Amino acid sequence: MRSIAVRFIGVFSVLLLLSLPTLASAAQAPLLSDKAAYKLEISQIVDAQNKKAVSIKVTPKENSKMNPEFPTKLNIKAPAGFQFVQESFTAKDFSKYTEKSFEIALQFSDTAATASGDLAIEFRFGTCNVANGQTKSCMMQNEKLNFRLEAPAAGAR
Repeated sequence: MRSIAVRFIGVFSVLLLLSLPTLASAAQAPLLSDKAAYKLEISQIVDAQNKKAVSIKVTPKENSKMNPEFPTKLNIKAPAGFQFVQESFTAKDFSKYTEKSFEIALQFSDTAATASGDLAIEFRFGTCNVANGQTKSCMMQNEKLNFRLEAPAAGAR
């Protein structure tokens, strides 16, 4: 009886170990860019319409604010097989565009993706330094990042 239980546990353990890479790739870790004036977070989400999306959120740090008066430009280049609605975005495309944060969710389809790849992101936006409640100086920020998009498993397409 004991040897059957040991074999069962052994087989179960092997199956669990084999499934770990699949589980790990399903939950892509967020990409963080932590600068003096702001924090930028990029993550893969399922949005309110149950669609896959890349979420981009930038928030100011203490003694800083986002500058919605500066021109904001977000450009992406998708890896092969990943399709986004568009490749270039401006302030009007963001769901939240205030001094407290800029947020956008970029829906995509990965049904044609046969391999994982990097989403190239170029993001230009403004921040301002604040002291005693007064804006002191403002500057343009430029971020160039790559965010890994995982292709769906062959059976999941």
